[in-house]
Amino acid sequence: GGGVLTPLPRVLRVLGGPDCLPHLCQVLVTHDPELVPLAASLLTDVLSHNSDALSRVYLTGMFYFALAYPGSNLKELAQLLGVAHLAQASRGVADSGAGVTLAQRSYLGHVLPESMLYCLHTYGPDAFATALCGDTDTPELIWTHAMRTSRLLPQLVAHLGDLRPRLAQAATHTLWDYAPAPPITYPELQPEVWCHRYYLRHLCDEARFPAWPLSDHVALLQALLAEWRAELARQPLAMSASQACGVLGLSPGPDGRVAEEEVRRAYRSLARKYHPDKNPAGRSTFLAVAAAYEVL
Repeated sequence: GGGVLTPLPRVLRVLGGPDCLPHLCQVLVTHDPELVPLAASLLTDVLSHNSDALSRVYLTGMFYFALAYPGSNLKELAQLLGVAHLAQASRGVADSGAGVTLAQRSYLGHVLPESMLYCLHTYGPDAFATALCGDTDTPELIWTHAMRTSRLLPQLVAHLGDLRPRLAQAATHTLWDYAPAPPITYPELQPEVWCHRYYLRHLCDEARFPAWPLSDHVALLQALLAEWRAELARQPLAMSASQACGVLGLSPGPDGRVAEEEVRRAYRSLARKYHPDKNPAGRSTFLAVAAAYEVL
């Protein structure tokens, strides 16, 4: 019935332990349309009763494995993400508090637009699963099938490297070496301004969206004022493109530019060494790496 089991049954301790949990999560990498939902359901049950395993499951790569699944039967995966995305002990996730956005609180904030997180958080896993493999264009959510297939899936697959081929070669002892994925940006959202829980251009379009229902009027007004103050106070980037290349160990081409995949590859390599989740002493270096990635 969803209650906490005390003491924790041995099977849940074993499945949530370091010897089993990473391998159970890697079943999601098979992309098998029958195995993936079963593994996701089992993981949801295990993590719902094992808070220790829940808070560190991000280290297995589970979130990336789940979102890299290309199928359309996403209900069980969405339930798993709903249980876990706000419960991670990662140093890259902010605690709840005044002024902290959902994207900052969620482990998925660097790979999905905040509007998708609100869909999961507000409307539940079923709505999220439907939205993720469909097309939506409203004041609350802008997402297309192409955003998934041309940005989200390819970039996560690239981040996971050769894990899937190695597992397919019966290397069942293989474990993925955790590294946080580079932030994923979506060109379709570049002209949009997201504020509180709405895309402002769509919200103001009374021809397409007349009388769109608003929730939390005061919070929306506060967010608008905060966004305006932040825009007025915005400073030019403190790092030049050449300095950013130096931080990431890259050399610009003849046209002065660096290919996006080279930037992402350099970020992944340095994140494995310096991200605070892997190296608490590397925080300052990782912040410089993240700033350089943002510039480029």
